[in-house]
Amino acid sequence: MAENYEDDDQYPREEQVADIMLVYSDDQGPMSTLKCMNELRKHRQNIDLILSVGNQEILAHRAVLSCTSPYIADLCRRQHSEGLLMHSLEGVDANAVEMIVNYSYVSQLEVPHNQVKEIYKAARHLEVSRVRSACKDHIVSYLSAKNSLGMRLFAEAQKDKDLIATIDSFILENIEDITLSNEFHQLPRLQIEVIAMKELACVSDRVIFEMALDWTRRTVRHGSDITTLMQSVQTLLLTEGNLLKDVNEMENLDPELILDYGLCEQANVELTPDKNICNNNSTNKLSPCNSIASRKLILTPQDLKSEKKFKNKWKVIASADMEGERYVAVALLNGILSSITLYEKPTTPRSSPSPRMHRILSIDSECSHPLLAQMKNAKSAIGTAEIDGKLIALGGYDRGECRNTVEMYDPVSNQWASLAPMTLPRGRFEVGVIHGKVYAVGGSNGHAELKQCEVFDMDTNKWKRITNIQSERHSSGATVLNDKLFVVGGTSGGKGLRTCEVYDPSTNAWSFIAPLVQGRSQVAVISLQGRMYAVGGSDSWLCLNSVEMYNPENDEWQIITHMKSNRRGAGLCQYDGKLYVFGGSDGSNVLNTVECYDPENDEWTAITSMETPRVNVGVVAIDGKIYAVGGFDGKNFLNTMECYDPEINQWTMHATHIFRNRARCSTPSPPGSPMSELNLSI
Repeated sequence: MAENYEDDDQYPREEQVADIMLVYSDDQGPMSTLKCMNELRKHRQNIDLILSVGNQEILAHRAVLSCTSPYIADLCRRQHSEGLLMHSLEGVDANAVEMIVNYSYVSQLEVPHNQVKEIYKAARHLEVSRVRSACKDHIVSYLSAKNSLGMRLFAEAQKDKDLIATIDSFILENIEDITLSNEFHQLPRLQIEVIAMKELACVSDRVIFEMALDWTRRTVRHGSDITTLMQSVQTLLLTEGNLLKDVNEMENLDPELILDYGLCEQANVELTPDKNICNNNSTNKLSPCNSIASRKLILTPQDLKSEKKFKNKWKVIASADMEGERYVAVALLNGILSSITLYEKPTTPRSSPSPRMHRILSIDSECSHPLLAQMKNAKSAIGTAEIDGKLIALGGYDRGECRNTVEMYDPVSNQWASLAPMTLPRGRFEVGVIHGKVYAVGGSNGHAELKQCEVFDMDTNKWKRITNIQSERHSSGATVLNDKLFVVGGTSGGKGLRTCEVYDPSTNAWSFIAPLVQGRSQVAVISLQGRMYAVGGSDSWLCLNSVEMYNPENDEWQIITHMKSNRRGAGLCQYDGKLYVFGGSDGSNVLNTVECYDPENDEWTAITSMETPRVNVGVVAIDGKIYAVGGFDGKNFLNTMECYDPEINQWTMHATHIFRNRARCSTPSPPGSPMSELNLSI
């Protein structure tokens, strides 16, 4: 007979608590597991990977090291067998490799200061990016006037363009202290005497150094050896045409110059690219050969590409005013870090009714040039375009307020002017130029996403509405291809879009094309050589480094080589057959880094970083220069701009073609003495 209970709640049935779960999380578990595996490694247990460095063997587990090192992960993927994998490493220090392997298990490094460079080299070889970045930060933190040139040589040997650019900036800011260091005096030195034929106050001193560099480059290009040029002082004439020429290049010398400087009266033939040049070892001067080569009138693309690579090995990094009339510069001469000593050759006393005036060379700093003009308002997510050699900046937002203003920047005069405003305020939108007219599409007005589109006529300075885009979107990318405007990806209702549309001005109509492989918001888009590229962006919370290319012939997108960094809200432009992507955000930080994509090699390369981090930045290429304008640096909206010269791989925030009264720049004091160790815990 069943028992009766007065209160069933005292005896809960099992099914009443079946949905209650035990939840336990062991925060120490992963670290404890890796620590145990590291002990197994040290006792040579369960080992399936041996790295051989010189005579030393370093033991590891494939699975652990592959999680830290993409290099090892790729090596293991290519290894078909499941047994013991042995691999030799060259050009790295065994102790440094051992420390990085140990880091893979314990997530911690303690490196003496004098070993940081070896750890950097090993981390670079194994592609352990966090360790490499930590080493680079350590090197930069303890740069000083005494070690910067040595570190520059190290960065050059490692082909680390970002580190080179950072060190070059330090050298520029601390050049006067660096010229007093032992490192500077140990550099190979080129000595140049400059004779000014005429007072030329309009020529800046940095231009004089650039001309000296150009003369040296041409001289080496024509057959002389750079070490030969460094063996004696080179006497150059600063001509009325603002050119530097060797004394032996002049057909007719001014009698006053001959008298003043005791020069030889013999006439010499000017050196030109159509003549063979010989090196006269007895005088260390260049003289024309008897045989004459025919002038090459046609340059092939291969010639131009070769010349561009040649020029990349030459660069004036920084210059300083020394005592008297002597000026020095740190420079790359045919890839060799060197110093240039440049001074005015003094005249010999002679009787004359009036004293002869000579140009006094003085240090050229960027203070000799005005800053690039600023926009009227600081703003981000503007639309930018180039038209008739000028930069057009449209809309944008600042602190949530979208604008309809339109400004035009003239690089020649370094001035901004206002144009007719758009019919709607817009931010996070893109623009395109077709047959001299500027199109503004979609975006956001700060409260809602827009479908409205409009076009601006420069001749009438008026905007007018065109057919709305088919789907509301902002944070999209846009470009012009085959005289049509393409709008790619973006956001609608908080969701990243794959959809893409194209506008045909001849029919005033929009139509869809193939969707992206992946949804992309804040994507950068550009056309190049008949293809369209969608670079980076974000898909929901995930910031992307992937890149897609669109072929209009088969209406298909395909994934191509990824960028080195994840980027959303980056600037993008094309120049000389290559793509350049600027700044953006990696999801955590606003970036100032820049990458260049070469379609021929299907390869991304890091180049010199911008001076200011910028996300949602506008980018335009004009007359061989690339301008980055506005954006957000992580704290403030920006109205500043900076200019990149692809030929010399250098940024400036100054209008270097416009001169003003010189003013000395303040130089920050060098950092303190380095700490004894680099500590990295992840």
